[in-house]
Amino acid sequence: MDATLDIKNLTEGPVARKLYRFALPIICTNLLQAVYNLVDMLIVGRVLGSAGITSVNVGGQIVMVVFSIINAYAIAEAVLVGQLMGAKSEKEISRVVNTMLLFSLLIATGLIVCLIGFSGPLLHAMNVPEEAFAGTRTYLIVYMCGTYFVYIYNILYGLLRGIGNSTAPMVFACISTGVNIALDVLFVVVLRLGTGGAAFATILSQALSMILMIWFVQKRVTVYHFLLKELRIAKNWLRESLRVGLPQICQFVLTNISFLLISALINSYGVNASAAVGAINKIYTFAVLPGQAMMSALVTMTAQNLPGKNYVRIRKGLGFGILLSALIGFGVWTVCQLFPGQLLSAFTSESGVIAVGIPFMRIFIWCVLVENVMFCFNGQLTGAGYTQITMVASLISAFAVRFGFAYLLSQATPLGFNGIAYAYIIGPAFQLAVAGLFILSGRWKKPRVRLQE
Repeated sequence: MDATLDIKNLTEGPVARKLYRFALPIICTNLLQAVYNLVDMLIVGRVLGSAGITSVNVGGQIVMVVFSIINAYAIAEAVLVGQLMGAKSEKEISRVVNTMLLFSLLIATGLIVCLIGFSGPLLHAMNVPEEAFAGTRTYLIVYMCGTYFVYIYNILYGLLRGIGNSTAPMVFACISTGVNIALDVLFVVVLRLGTGGAAFATILSQALSMILMIWFVQKRVTVYHFLLKELRIAKNWLRESLRVGLPQICQFVLTNISFLLISALINSYGVNASAAVGAINKIYTFAVLPGQAMMSALVTMTAQNLPGKNYVRIRKGLGFGILLSALIGFGVWTVCQLFPGQLLSAFTSESGVIAVGIPFMRIFIWCVLVENVMFCFNGQLTGAGYTQITMVASLISAFAVRFGFAYLLSQATPLGFNGIAYAYIIGPAFQLAVAGLFILSGRWKKPRVRLQE
């Protein structure tokens, strides 16, 4: 595999073919991760029951907050690297990557110390059911021990996305997913290590992914080579990375915190409701895969084309991205509407969980039809550097709209628990409207990232 051959110049050639060829490995990478999460939940659910599902679901939501920071920062890196590629300034890429790598490791250290130290009070604040409390805490503490692996991997992944290489991460994801599933079976089913075993299996596979990524970048990527003596923070690139990345980080972190608030609301309805939503969330992950992949692809396409003012090409990319992600999302929506009980029964045989989950799923799954389009809009705005727009829209959507309506509809109307599902539809609809209006205004064309000091 040669990175020099897999670097994709998205500024020329047929738009649809270039976009889809770049996005397909991203879809496969995300699909592999979703398959692992699904199998992980199936194994835990079958061996540990509803308490195990709740532990993995709640612990996983907290971990997602931690990982959302590096995911957001890596997207900012892809924007900077992509725009440097488009401006033919590849020599600055090493300084960008080294700056963001060192800064992200400092962030990871603080997060590990805080979350392991305050895991107990945090879980109490989230109303975690007593029967799932110990398992959730164990899962969280073990999982946090692998934070460095995830942070290093994602910074290098951001580099590859920026230069247009989406194939290598797909290969690494395939290998690590297979290892993860095998270790899950060993630790949870054979050795009976509980939720801690599931978390340990995951961090071992994450360590493997990191090692493979480091090897690939060192051996095959020509625009960046890691040298310890060059690992320092360049102030200008730290400033630009935070200019683009900080709004993304705030958006991702606070949005995930809003999900934790909703999770606390869901947990108040008991372990059956919590387990049902945990299973539905895994199904939801598949439904939004195309939208999330297209968002990543459109970030790179927009970033590479913006310096050359290829606005028509960017618009065409957005249209093709919406078309594919909407069609696939509709297919998943159809399956969920027709076979909700069968899907839920794959996770658990407990009739109480399935009974609660069926009506909730049929309402909730409508959100994917909105979100897949929203992700595409956000990809264009992010690639142009306008992450403050997506941040503001996302935060209003997360707290005032989604959580606000979740609380209102569940507590003040006869809908009760199912009212929370409606809130998941209303939230992204608001965000979609804001992003769409900003794109129609044309203001995204004004350069926001400073590529030179």
